[in-house]
Parts: sequence; structure tokens; C-alpha cells
Amino acid sequence: MTTTQAFRQLIRCHAIIAVNIWNAINFFVTRRSWFALALVILIASAASAMCIMSARAERDRAQQAQAKLQQQVEQLKVENDFISK
Repeated sequence: MTTTQAFRQLIRCHAIIAVNIWNAINFFVTRRSWFALALVILIASAASAMCIMSARAERDRAQQAQAKLQQQVEQLKVENDFISK
């Protein structure tokens, strides 16, 4: 078997697998449409919750950094006032 024939066989096998997966999904969705709809809603809700948690964590990190910088600014103001007097 040459390399070209091997690649053709590989592509053919991948196409067969893709078609079989498509047929299985189509069978599932047409036979169990309410279950498929519930599954899509569940997956979308989980993805949404993960995005919301990520955004909240990013916001909390930014607020923590802002508080740290604000403390440093206040400390520098106190030192500057002490030096100025």
C-alpha cells in the first residue's frame, strides 16, 4: 500500500465515522426530541454558568488589585505629607 492509498483509506474511514455519528445524532434527535432539547438547554446553562463564574473571578481579581494600589497610593500620600511638614 502506498502513502497515497493509505491517506485515501484514512479519509474514507473518517468519512464513514462522520456519517455514522451524524446518523446516530439524527436518530436521537428525531426519536427523543424533548430529551435532546433538555440536553441542549442543560449544556447551554452549564456553559453560561462557567462564563459567569469566570467573569466574576476576573472582576474580583481586578478589585483586589485596585484595593492594593489604593492602599499604596494612600501610604505614599501619608509619607509625602510627613516629608512636606
